[in-house]
Amino acid sequence: MGRLANFVALQVTWFACVLGAAHGREWIGPAVALALYALHLARHRAPAAELRLAAVVTPLGWAIDSAQHAAGWIDYAGWAPRGVLAPLWIASLWTFFSSAFGSSLAWMVGRPWLALAFGAVGGPLSYLGAERLGAVTLGPDRGTSLAGLAVAWGLAMPALLALASRLAPASEESGTSPGSGTVERP
Repeated sequence: MGRLANFVALQVTWFACVLGAAHGREWIGPAVALALYALHLARHRAPAAELRLAAVVTPLGWAIDSAQHAAGWIDYAGWAPRGVLAPLWIASLWTFFSSAFGSSLAWMVGRPWLALAFGAVGGPLSYLGAERLGAVTLGPDRGTSLAGLAVAWGLAMPALLALASRLAPASEESGTSPGSGTVERP
């Protein structure tokens, strides 16, 4: 899956998860995420590295979203295990999101301040979009919720990109390390 295809698949996954949850069909998002992630793995040069990355990013991201829920910054549509964790559609979204670190988001590797800014702005915007579509509700103090989301995502993006460059350093497109600009020839 090339960078543009990965970006499009990430958007399709996000909309499937959000709209599925918003309309009481939260199984749709995980089904789409799983199918697109399987396609990503099938076309990737190092599927084992991608699986290792997803095995770390999925529970880590799910914990981030669960902590945001526990802090009262956000409430999710759909069933959640034990009522305190983020719903499973969030976990599946994180699984596919992990595929973007070595692909459509690789341009931020090695640029932590850019990744921080991207996360601090893009994270809250994503939740605002999900709220407009009915999948999430921001906490009663919207300013605090948005600030908390901005801090969480601002810290998470550079950390996750650094983690990805260690766990799955090979780019699926050209045999490059994300952000390295060099091509390894077979």
